[in-house]
Amino acid sequence: MQGAWAQGVSYIECAWNSDNKEVTSTVKTCDTYTTLNGNSGNAVDLAAGTKKSIYVSNPRNGGGMHNYGLAVDITLCDAQTGDTLDMGTKVDYLGSYAHIDDEAGLVARHIITKEAKKNRELLRKVMTEGGFKALRTEWWH
Repeated sequence: MQGAWAQGVSYIECAWNSDNKEVTSTVKTCDTYTTLNGNSGNAVDLAAGTKKSIYVSNPRNGGGMHNYGLAVDITLCDAQTGDTLDMGTKVDYLGSYAHIDDEAGLVARHIITKEAKKNRELLRKVMTEGGFKALRTEWWH
């Protein structure tokens, strides 16, 4: 399955480059395939019984999408400098500010910027064109 993931990333980069005559941004991979043994049982234990538990895949229950090569965490960065663009939160921020279902509300409440919302929307567009499905609770997924 790791090979299927690699093909998807390649397609995303092609889609990104073909949509923009002048490429000013590119994608940066943050997290990809993780073995079931690579999942930290400690994170599962720390999140148990908290609001953060929805963000942690338990390897004892079969793991999550990363364990099967079905997920990738990416963000946008400046093509010249490699600096990460404003996305409103960092990758792996575990909270509602990373959710994608009320980004207009996050902007209205001055939690994220209009630029961050625009960057998130562009990332989702490129990922969707590459065959990925957005995860409601994590803009980078």
